[in-house]
Amino acid sequence: MKDIDRFITLESAMREHVNLMTKDVKSLFVTDTDRDVLWNLYLSSFPKGTNEIVKTRTEHDCSACRHFVKAFGNVVSIKNGVITSIWDFDLPIDSRYAPVVKALATYIKSQPVIDIATIDSSQIGVEKNFEKTESGIITWEHLHVLLPAKFINCSRATAATVRGGARPCERVERSF
Repeated sequence: MKDIDRFITLESAMREHVNLMTKDVKSLFVTDTDRDVLWNLYLSSFPKGTNEIVKTRTEHDCSACRHFVKAFGNVVSIKNGVITSIWDFDLPIDSRYAPVVKALATYIKSQPVIDIATIDSSQIGVEKNFEKTESGIITWEHLHVLLPAKFINCSRATAATVRGGARPCERVERSF
C-alpha cells in the first residue's frame, strides 16, 4: 500500500468515526490537554522509519495537520457516561497510524473533561493543498473533518459566553 493510500485510510476512518461519535449528542467537549504535548505525541508516536525527513521536517510535521491536532485533537463526546475521543477508532494493525491514534486516544482520555467545545466553523482542518516543484505538482493530504451544523457557534456570542451559558448555574449561599 502506498503511503498516500495509508493516509487516506486514516482520514476516512477518522471522518466516519467523528460522524458516529457526534450522531446522537447535543454537545462536544474538550479535555484539559496541553496542545503542544498533544502535537509532540502525534509526531513521536509514529513507528521508527515511518515519519522520515522531507526537506527539513518529518513527513507528518506540517502546519495544516498541526493546526488540526491542536485545535480539535482534544475533542470528545459523552454518550451514556462514556467518553469517546476523536482518536477512538481502529485501523489495520500494519498501519503506521494505528500506534499514533492509540497513543492520542489514551492521552486524551487520561485528561479530565473541562468544558464544552466551542467551534466556529464546520470544516476543521484543510483537506489538501498543492506544491509546485521542479518535477511537477505534489498534492499534500491533511487531517480534516466536517462537523454537523448543530456544533457550530454561528452567533455573535464569544466562545466564553457560549461556554458560560452551557454550564449549570449553582446557587451559593454564604453566611456572614
